[in-house]
Order: sequence, then structure tokens, then C-alpha cells
Amino acid sequence: MDESLLPSPARRRALRQACSDPDCIKLLIALPFLLATLGVALSRNSGCDYDALKDIPPPHGGSLVPANITLVERRHLFQLYKYVDVFDRDGHSVGYFYDMNFLLWMRFGFSDSEHRIWFEAKYKSFLSRFKFNIEYYLQRCDVGADAREGGMYDVKEDWWARKWFCITNCVRKFSVSRTDVSNARDTMSAATAVFNSTLVHRGMLGLRHEWYLNMTDSLTSDRIAFAKQHFFWGGPLGNMLLSNWTVDVAEQKAYLPNWVIAFMAALDDVEEK
Repeated sequence: MDESLLPSPARRRALRQACSDPDCIKLLIALPFLLATLGVALSRNSGCDYDALKDIPPPHGGSLVPANITLVERRHLFQLYKYVDVFDRDGHSVGYFYDMNFLLWMRFGFSDSEHRIWFEAKYKSFLSRFKFNIEYYLQRCDVGADAREGGMYDVKEDWWARKWFCITNCVRKFSVSRTDVSNARDTMSAATAVFNSTLVHRGMLGLRHEWYLNMTDSLTSDRIAFAKQHFFWGGPLGNMLLSNWTVDVAEQKAYLPNWVIAFMAALDDVEEK
């Protein structure tokens, strides 16, 4: 090997001594605690607070969102969170979905327009964040324990249903199951959610996949809801191509509330890298 490529003795000594300084050692020791503190600070105001909801009737008759809504992606020049705003058919704000991922911390939930958080989506296990497929469980912040009755929902992607080499059309399939919070044995398969995409031309950005969502009853295959993605130019400078979903619930089911359906559509924007 060419000795000229090796560091000089003086540089090697400098590299060995680079972190022998007490201040450097203190920084390395303190760094994990600093990151942990930052994670807690970022997520403190983004989690469930039962006391803030216990005396408030759930919006829209317990469904949290109407049957017909529009989801609009929100972008800033710099942001730690992802936001998806929710509007009713008349354009009035209903609330917003938010997502925060910082190292191993994750917050994904829904807040109403008064900034009250009504439900959260969480990884089913620590290992879920490292898997190829997506899996969450959803629970209302005002449901469970001594709170209101209701269900907890498991959302799991069928990774094998994906098209491995999708060019003009991609597919993603999810199962949604419900478990009664007062009886863990009372579990049912609630719905199947299938995302399909079509390759479309979007101006200067060229080709891009535009997604559709079809949710059906797991037993009868009857349609429960349909959602379609559109794109528009927005952002602080008007130069970002942002996602816009129209969501229509065809048949409201007691075991599958509107907020779960809205979550499925928002999931695409949140998981989009």
C-alpha cells in the first residue's frame, strides 16, 4: 500500500486523543439523555389525555369525523411532524392527523379542531417498526378502563399481496380487526382495505402513482367506503405537489366507525417517504 495514503504519526495521535478530552467524554455520556429528553419533549403534547375528554361528547355522534370528508396534506419548509388536515363536505375544518417519528419515538393520532386528541395509532410491538409490512393498533383516548365502551382496532398489511415490480399499477392490502376493550376474547374481522394505484402524468414532475382505497366487509365483501387521491400544488411557496383524498363512507357500520376509515386513507400520506 502506498504509505502516502496512511495518516501521519501526528494525525494518528490526534485521532486517538480526539475524545480523551473530559468535555468530549461528558458529551458522549450525556448524548443519550439529551436525545431521550428531546423525544419526550416532542411527544408530551401529542398523546392521549383522558381527563381532557371525559366530560366532552365525542364529535359527530361518536364517529369523530363525518361520513364524507376530504384529507389535505399540509407542508411547511421545516417541520418535525407530518400533518393531514380533515375537512367536511362544506369545507369546514374537522381536525387533523399528525405523525411524529424521531428515532424510536412515534406519535400518530387524530386531533379535533380544538386540538383535543381523540385517538392514537401505535406499533403493535417494538419489532413492528422494523418489519417490511405495516401494522398498528388503534384506540380511542376516551375508551377503555373506566372510560367509555368501544373497540380497539388492529391494522395489518398483507405484505405478500404487494406487487413486487409495480410499474403502472401497485397494490397494497390490509386487514382490519376489532377487539372489544371490555372483553379481549370478543374479536372480529371488521374489514379488508385494498389500495390500488394508477400511473398518471403530473406536469413537470412527470409520472406519479395516484391511489384509490376500497374498503369492504370481510365476510360479505360489500363495499363500506371508497377513497380517491388527487394532487394539487401547495406549500409555503406553492411549489409542492401535495396529496388530497376524498373519502366517502357508503355504509356506516357500528363496528367500523368513520375515524378508522379516515385513518386508513391518512395512512397512505403518513407512510409515504
